[in-house]
Amino acid sequence: MDGYRCLTIAPTLAVLRRPLLLAWVIFLAVTGCGQRANAPPSVESRIAIENVAKWYQLYLANNAEKQPADEEAFVAFINAKLAERGQGAVDRKKLLTSPRDGEPYVIRYGKVNTKDQEHNLVAYEKNGINGKKLIVSELARSQEVDESELQSLLLGK
Repeated sequence: MDGYRCLTIAPTLAVLRRPLLLAWVIFLAVTGCGQRANAPPSVESRIAIENVAKWYQLYLANNAEKQPADEEAFVAFINAKLAERGQGAVDRKKLLTSPRDGEPYVIRYGKVNTKDQEHNLVAYEKNGINGKKLIVSELARSQEVDESELQSLLLGK
């Protein structure tokens, strides 16, 4: 009889597992598999925007602190530097696009909002994520800010 009982219990446990598994799958789908809506920017996102600022710094250093006039001048400079190093041309889209929102960065060509390099914005995300945009200063320091903070920084306040 015990063998028969085990056979009848085993299907019952399997039947009970299905709703639990389904509930777990729904929970993970709703919560984003553990990703928080207010999680800090990924390392990849920070490195991507900081690389733009580092190229911008190099441009300034090689052009008597004069900022690039536009994207064409900036990318031409980067490609010239890469050619000097024996490397191929930069993937413009990859370099100048945010991995977070998939949009091109807003790069402030020829614009200075403050003489303080730490607060002089070089680039920021066009849309950002969850109401926050990743920004980067001339010193290649990135941070995440909301729209009102961004506008304040753009005005040099």
